[in-house]
Amino acid sequence: MRLLFVTLLCLVYALSVFADDPVPEIPGAQSIQGSSIAETGVIFPDHNQESHLPDLPLDAVPAEVLSVEFLVQHRTALHEKKATVHGIVLSVLIGEDACPSSGGMCAQPRLTLADSASDSRDKRYDLVVLFPEGGGEGYGVGEDAEISGIVSASPQAVVLRAD
Repeated sequence: MRLLFVTLLCLVYALSVFADDPVPEIPGAQSIQGSSIAETGVIFPDHNQESHLPDLPLDAVPAEVLSVEFLVQHRTALHEKKATVHGIVLSVLIGEDACPSSGGMCAQPRLTLADSASDSRDKRYDLVVLFPEGGGEGYGVGEDAEISGIVSASPQAVVLRAD
């Protein structure tokens, strides 16, 4: 349905370009200027991308080590709170691996944790853990890890900023 709507918008725009008419106004949309091939685009900033994962409240921040699933399911309740999470390391982007061979800027060191390494797991529960520059050494793919940090979350996403 969305593809049909976007296609329709493109056709309306194309017709207005060939007819030397201005681009039609669309309520709630914002026109943006592009470069290169794309001239004009339409975005809808008021349409929130909803997460299909639960985002449950908490009465108090648990003192014990949390599972990845628990942290994801209580993400906004844990926003800006200190938490320790336990999981299996799925991927690591740390040290030289985070730097492009062309010599550009390095990516922020990170790893991905999950409660299970199974291919059949719900990958929406995978948790990205960000480390400060030079941090995160000593973690290997497939290893159990317990990491503490500050939770940064929104209704749609969550990351853990490691200490």
